[in-house]
Amino acid sequence: MVYFMKYGNQRFELRKVELESDQSLVPEEFRNMARGFCFVVQFYYATELKYSYRSLVSVANVLQCQHFHIQFPQLYTQDEDSLFGKLRVIFLTNEDLPKDVQKTMTSIIVDATKSIVCSTPNTGHKVEPILVQIRIVNVISMKENNLLTHVVIEKGSLTGEQCVICLEEFSSSEGEIILMPCSHIYHRNCITKWLKTKLHCPTCRLALEPSD
Repeated sequence: MVYFMKYGNQRFELRKVELESDQSLVPEEFRNMARGFCFVVQFYYATELKYSYRSLVSVANVLQCQHFHIQFPQLYTQDEDSLFGKLRVIFLTNEDLPKDVQKTMTSIIVDATKSIVCSTPNTGHKVEPILVQIRIVNVISMKENNLLTHVVIEKGSLTGEQCVICLEEFSSSEGEIILMPCSHIYHRNCITKWLKTKLHCPTCRLALEPSD
């Protein structure tokens, strides 16, 4: 199942709510617990760069992965130890999820889980693993300027991504970001110095024509 929500310049995608047959997803400390369900909640962050003469470019990173165990009766309650409570805590620690998005995603996950529980026999397993993947897509606004494209980076975008020229992470450094025609991105100062001596992309070596 895939669900989509939009909020400002972000899109939130709930990618999967389903039973996983692979028991290795269940942490060892959960395997001998009473009958219940092990939730593996994975957050993905993706940045989409949109510009006129190309389709979007997406850069994705796993932000976090959390496990928790819910016993069968806790699916139908709303205290802090229930599925509602566990999801609420996970969502509240993620600043990229607005409150109305948190509420909607919690309802979707809980309803889908109850449907799975009612339609799937759990015989032979004390704990069933359920995988939930949430993809947070941030759309970056851009303006074109001849050879290079200036990119406005939102806070929290491009986590873990480095400028291959200076090897600094984009998220931890100041300065303008430049998008090349080949879709590779660099710090403005870094790529400007590079192009003064070498008129090609440092990553893919795409040859560039000088602008007027």
